Amino acid sequence: MDMQELRARARERMKGYCRVCPVCDGRACAGETPGMGGIGSAEDAIEFLLAGATAVSVGAMNFVNPYTCTEVVEGIERYMEQYHVEDVTDLIGAVRG
Repeated sequence: MDMQELRARARERMKGYCRVCPVCDGRACAGETPGMGGIGSAEDAIEFLLAGATAVSVGAMNFVNPYTCTEVVEGIERYMEQYHVEDVTDLIGAVRG
């Protein structure tokens, strides 16, 4: 899978909420809270989202497992199906009430 395919797949799977831009200039995600550091699994990403992150970023884990991003997205999808969550934005800050 090349980068173009990966971006297209991310956009499709995140149902329009993906922040993958042709040029990262901070405009699309201005004012949002990214979940950074320690994202290595879907569980990690979900915890960040539930705590209020509006985006998550997988970094160094890509060196350990180049499929980490795909696995995180697929894991979030499974979680959403299991708990009948229709929109990923419904997860953002859900533990706050």
